[in-house]
Amino acid sequence: MDFAYWKQQIETAKSNLKSYFRDVETCEKAYHNTDLNYNVFYSNVEILKANLCIANPKPDIQRRFLKRLEKDKLKSNTYADVAKVLNGAVEFVSDVSCLDEEISDAVKNAVVCGRGILWLDYEPTISVNELGEEYISDREIRIESLMPQEFLYSSAEKEKNIWWVARRHLLSREDIKRRFGYNPSEAELKFKQEDETQLKRGEVWEIWDKNSKKRAFILVSKKYIKICKIIG
Repeated sequence: MDFAYWKQQIETAKSNLKSYFRDVETCEKAYHNTDLNYNVFYSNVEILKANLCIANPKPDIQRRFLKRLEKDKLKSNTYADVAKVLNGAVEFVSDVSCLDEEISDAVKNAVVCGRGILWLDYEPTISVNELGEEYISDREIRIESLMPQEFLYSSAEKEKNIWWVARRHLLSREDIKRRFGYNPSEAELKFKQEDETQLKRGEVWEIWDKNSKKRAFILVSKKYIKICKIIG
């Protein structure tokens, strides 16, 4: 994966969505407008949210090809137990991961901005045993709602033809150094929060490439700097 190439891809995607991001900002301001005596847009959004987010989705994991499995009762019972365990595990993760809050945010963004994005993140913890062999000692699955400005993708007429997607992380200098072993300069931390007391952040894009099945991270500043290895 060539770094200069991905620099151009990110810049092109931002340029293609520039007018959409302006519309998003306008819609967000209208939604949060407190100067009006009665904000009809806000009221309509809240009504739609209430109807679209009635309850958390419930998993329904079942066996397939039941007629074929009837010939082998032992295998059929084993698959039924596996489906039950998986169903319970997914339901438990849904309950403890604040999924309802993230889905509510995504629905609100979909109604207000025309796009609701949920990002599923799988983060394993790699450890080394006494023989020096690596193994997964722990794993975490996170679901996060993204604002439209935090998500980019390749240009395509159909969704199935999108071959890369990227999400934005706003990281402090300490976070960047801890995660990637790179210590950025003050000039490279260009993203500034509205609150003056907050530290400036680095705009890091996490890119997933469908063609090569790899991901990379790049730090956005006045220039682009490659800050981590590509993970296969």
